[in-house]
Amino acid sequence: MTQKPGIVVVTGSECTGKTTMARELAARFHAPCSPEFVREYLDRKTTELDASDVEPIARGQMRREDEAAAAATDLAIRDTDLVSTVVYSHHYYG
Repeated sequence: MTQKPGIVVVTGSECTGKTTMARELAARFHAPCSPEFVREYLDRKTTELDASDVEPIARGQMRREDEAAAAATDLAIRDTDLVSTVVYSHHYYG
């Protein structure tokens, strides 16, 4: 049986240093890090985010998390996770 890697999720309010901390943890532990997908999504989108963006953002976030987990041997770091995506979608879009 293959053991799944441990997962560390860096979570918190916006602009509090999550990305920096996730990158530093990944470097320190030589672990893959899944970036916050919404940043990449927003860079490609030419208009403001709305409720119709929640699903593609969630799918992209899950894909990034799966990629990092697949590349991990012992540990994977997540710069946010799907739970945060859901919380923010409820906050912004009800």
